[in-house]
Amino acid sequence: MNWYKRSQYNQYGIPLEFKEKVEAPIYNDLLSEREMGWYDSKNLEYKRGPVRDYMKERKGMKGEIKWMSPDEYIDIVTAGAYNVSQNSPEFEYFKSLIIKGRRESINDEDYNLIENYKERWVNGEQPCMGYIIYSMGTYFGQEGLHRAIMAKDLDVKEIPVLIINKNYEY
Repeated sequence: MNWYKRSQYNQYGIPLEFKEKVEAPIYNDLLSEREMGWYDSKNLEYKRGPVRDYMKERKGMKGEIKWMSPDEYIDIVTAGAYNVSQNSPEFEYFKSLIIKGRRESINDEDYNLIENYKERWVNGEQPCMGYIIYSMGTYFGQEGLHRAIMAKDLDVKEIPVLIINKNYEY
C-alpha cells in the first residue's frame, strides 16, 4: 500500500478509492476488453476485437482514464460549462458558483448528497468514477462533480476520470 493509501487507511480505516467504471454502461464499453464481432461497411469485412475498438471505429468514441486532482476536475468543468479560460479574471468567480451551486441546489430529499457520499465512502462503498465528455474537441458535459467535491473535502489527492472523446456533433 502506497503512503497515500496508507494515510487514508489510518484516517478512515480503509483507503478511499473509486471504481474504475462509470454509471453509464455505454461509456464503460470504451474501456472494455470483451470480445465482439461487427461488420465494417466501409471496408466490407467482418471484424472481431475488443468492444473498445468497435466503439472507436463504429461509434466514433474513444475513452481513457486520466488521474487528476479534484481541483483539476472542477477547473475543467468550470472552464467548459462557462466557456472561460482558466487564466481569465472571472474564472475563480465561476468556479465558486459551480461549487456553491452543487452544495446548495440539491433538492430537499438529497440536501446532504455530498455529505451522504462522504459517509458512504468512508464506510467502504466505492463510488463510480466521473467522466468528462468532449465532442469534436469541445467540452460537452460531465458526470461526477459532486464526487469530485466530496474527494476534495476528504483531501483525496487524485481521482480517476474517464475522458471521453466523440468524433461527431449532436
